[in-house]
Amino acid sequence: MNGAIKIGMAIIAIFFAFILIFPRNSVPVLPISPQINSTIFEIKPIFRWTGVAEEFVIDDNPSFTSPTRLYVSKTNTIIMDEQLKLRTYYWKLSGKNEYGPWQFTIQGKAALDVEKSDIGTLLKNTGNVDLNVIIDAAKSVQGVTSAIIVPVGKNRLLPKIFPEKVEAKEHEG
Repeated sequence: MNGAIKIGMAIIAIFFAFILIFPRNSVPVLPISPQINSTIFEIKPIFRWTGVAEEFVIDDNPSFTSPTRLYVSKTNTIIMDEQLKLRTYYWKLSGKNEYGPWQFTIQGKAALDVEKSDIGTLLKNTGNVDLNVIIDAAKSVQGVTSAIIVPVGKNRLLPKIFPEKVEAKEHEG
């Protein structure tokens, strides 16, 4: 046999041996985000991992008794379509092997931005919990008491008759 043919056959043999020894799904799958045992504030978290998986599973029970399953054979990223509730979650990935479960907690964050304008004050809920904004009659210009619920990601206009100082607390119920 010609020397070039022998070298070519050896390269092909090494290539196939590499494929057999290191198949595509043998790379360990590790979480990138959310980080293991982390506390986050995003109610629509982005899940990222290394390696290849076929199925993404998330549940608020470590035994995965009521899981949400998503098939992810062509990606290593999932963005939740629905908002998750404030609690601890567990997630895992599977394919040739099963990886996880990993745990993270979504914690509440009350945040209110206030913008003044000619027509009043715009209250913007920039947190991840609904807010109940209470305007105290004693602090109001015309003695009016009001409570305004500002849902997550929403804005509410506060008319000019209300005071300059606005206080907010997390909405219960």
